[in-house]
Amino acid sequence: YLGVKDKASLVKKIAKKYNLDLYEIAFIGDDINDLDSIKMVGLGCCVSDAVDSIKEVADYITSAKGGQGALRELAELIIKSRK
Repeated sequence: YLGVKDKASLVKKIAKKYNLDLYEIAFIGDDINDLDSIKMVGLGCCVSDAVDSIKEVADYITSAKGGQGALRELAELIIKSRK
């Protein structure tokens, strides 16, 4: 989804569409507009170059910067946790 202004509402909409509880969702962000989404999901994450206020609430901070493998790092973390 591109150009989303209210990401938290979109997360809720996606959860409803796929019959998921919010705790079953992982979200990764980097800036203040991601704050509500990071706080509401089961695994709220951010990239290593996120703003400090996001890092303070994230459950996991990637070692990679945004656009430099952070999403893959998170995917690997989730995959490994399922084993």
